[in-house]
Amino acid sequence: MTEHPSKTELAGYADQTLSANELLRVDTHLSKCDECYREMKEHLNIDQAGVSLAEALAGNGHDDHLTYGQLAAYVDGSLGNVEREIADVHAGACELCSAQLDDLRKINAGLTAEPVPQVLSRPDFWESITNTISLKWAVPVFAALMLVFGWIIWPTTQKKPADEVAVITNPADQHVQVPANVPEPPVDNTANANGVEPARHPAVTLVDAGGKIELDDAGNLSGVNAGRFTPALKAVLSGGDIQVSPDARKLRSSAGVLMGGGNDGVPFKLAGPVGRVVETDRPRFSWQAMAGAESYVVTIYDGNFNRVAASPALKQTSWAANTPLRRGATYKWQVTAIKDSQEIKSPVRPAPDAQFKVIDAASANEIAAAKRQTGNSHLLLGMAYAKAGLIADAEREFQALLKQNPGSEVARRLLNKVKAAR
Repeated sequence: MTEHPSKTELAGYADQTLSANELLRVDTHLSKCDECYREMKEHLNIDQAGVSLAEALAGNGHDDHLTYGQLAAYVDGSLGNVEREIADVHAGACELCSAQLDDLRKINAGLTAEPVPQVLSRPDFWESITNTISLKWAVPVFAALMLVFGWIIWPTTQKKPADEVAVITNPADQHVQVPANVPEPPVDNTANANGVEPARHPAVTLVDAGGKIELDDAGNLSGVNAGRFTPALKAVLSGGDIQVSPDARKLRSSAGVLMGGGNDGVPFKLAGPVGRVVETDRPRFSWQAMAGAESYVVTIYDGNFNRVAASPALKQTSWAANTPLRRGATYKWQVTAIKDSQEIKSPVRPAPDAQFKVIDAASANEIAAAKRQTGNSHLLLGMAYAKAGLIADAEREFQALLKQNPGSEVARRLLNKVKAAR
């Protein structure tokens, strides 16, 4: 029997992230080794496998579209208020996601139960996956399973039986048919005369996500299940740059004056949000107390200075918006202090406006997806925050990454990139 697959390889086999060549090797081993098969089942999160498989079927490859899980939860009515708002805004502007929602509603209303065929020689494993998916999704999941079945099994019909294979050959000799959306596997030149695979030396290693993320010299990523974020992670680890929203730089010009206070037009300073992008659509506003003030009122205006929300009379110096603000919009705000029956506003001319922007629905969706994929990865979250323009959040994540990797040029480069956007 060949060498047992590692735990990482077993996990990669389960969620179909291995290359075609590696999938074939591990599948052949599992058909003979009950010990490895049991270990794979013990370490596999069945729920996540089912959801990932369904999302892979419904996904369109575009980061800004709603995921399969969000579409299903929307139809089921299980989305929270914030996520449902994000879905409404996106579906209203996206014909593709709107059409998918209509299709799922029709399926939900009229689909009859159909048993999902068994597709592998170990039905107890794959049945456990289908059992985690609602019956109304049986048809699309069945289609996905048949695609995976064809990907794994077809190449084996073109070769000798597994017990007659001694050495894994070059992919060019196997004529392996790889789906269009799967990266072409690297040429396997690691097998030596004894059939033992020599150790690969990672080109980049980062301590992150509760372990080590490695990108080897052949471009293979390991140590993190990044899903659709894998290409972006590979690019960054290979020396590529990250996206930083230009909105942060556009808004920051007024921040120093307003937060400093004491200048013309700023009788008392504002703490925030000033000159930055915010993630929530119900931000909290705060300001410095004014001596002798009896109460305060916060007023929020849109880009045309139309009032969109206002607080009641407040004794405290902070207030959270009581209605959701429109995502993707830029707002201005002002505090009116009542002192000796007079109104004193901050800021007023000649001081600049106190501005902030709420991230759009696509950016909110991207951050939520990054948190679900691997919520403890400072690298992945830092990239998502930077792309959305949440500079303070991105800087916090990259500082944590550098602290775990003090000698890493990658972590230092990413931190310097977001610092330059402050």
